[in-house]
Amino acid sequence: MTLALCLALTGCARQPKETPAVTGIDAWRWQNVEGHVVRTPHYRLYTTVDDTAVLDRFAKLLERAFVQYTELAAPLPDADGEIAPLQVYLFDEPGALESFTRKLTGADADVYLSVGTGGYTYDDKVVCFLGSESDTYTTMAHEGLHQYIGRHFRTRLPPTIEEGLACTFENVSMSPTGEVTFDRTRNERRSQWLARAWREKTLIPFDTLIYLHGGDLAGRPLPLVEGYYGQCWALARMLRDDRGYAANFQRLLRDVQTGGTLHDVGRTDASGGAYNPRAIPPLLQQYVAPDWPRFVADVDRAVTAISTAQAVADSPGFPSDK
Repeated sequence: MTLALCLALTGCARQPKETPAVTGIDAWRWQNVEGHVVRTPHYRLYTTVDDTAVLDRFAKLLERAFVQYTELAAPLPDADGEIAPLQVYLFDEPGALESFTRKLTGADADVYLSVGTGGYTYDDKVVCFLGSESDTYTTMAHEGLHQYIGRHFRTRLPPTIEEGLACTFENVSMSPTGEVTFDRTRNERRSQWLARAWREKTLIPFDTLIYLHGGDLAGRPLPLVEGYYGQCWALARMLRDDRGYAANFQRLLRDVQTGGTLHDVGRTDASGGAYNPRAIPPLLQQYVAPDWPRFVADVDRAVTAISTAQAVADSPGFPSDK
């Protein structure tokens, strides 16, 4: 069922075993730019994109991503038992993106407009610019995890772990028939940059890494930034997949989500609340790292294993610094 047909008809014919991603569409305007609000079961997609096929694909992406996020942690309903839709903004007009960002983020607008990935999360909203569709899928899936955690976790994860988990959702593709597939075991971009940092001995020491969040890397050289995200991704992979950590990591996720931990890291985003980095080591020690030196050594081994397995590491000068 295409979005165009849904617009033309008051009631869309549905396959009996499949719920369409698009449940409706309304007019929306951002300043002088005409747009749409695409409604899905779990999202409201505000967009200046006019191509109905493109919008249909993004609606499918969002709904499939939501399912992936719920496998990490179930959503928290509100007091009425409802799950309020999440807001995503997708612009294909640079002027509209800039004006919206300046209104949304105020004095921090230049920082958010300089983000090279084409998207960001702010105040419970995901905002993206439509570059190539595949790149925008990656950005939206990554930022969507931050948004999901912000909405459905009462307290927050350590930033390195949250960033790493967001990176595990980046390897997303869509078939010509509209089937969305996530491969959460591989991420070529992150493994390549991680391997480069490992090879060039520019990895951030773990006892420093664990306190950092993305904002600390703003304006720093690209290899350092990409190396940071590669290390975050490797850490999240180890906690999620290693048999020695996976069960306790799931317990950590559950307790952080419900606010049941003894150590509250607080919030790191711009919507308010204090970030308490001093809570990170005791939080991890409570759940996954009672033996801190052994934990750090295991992280180092995970990074080394990924780096040595990355074939591109043998190609000098790759990835590019540009």
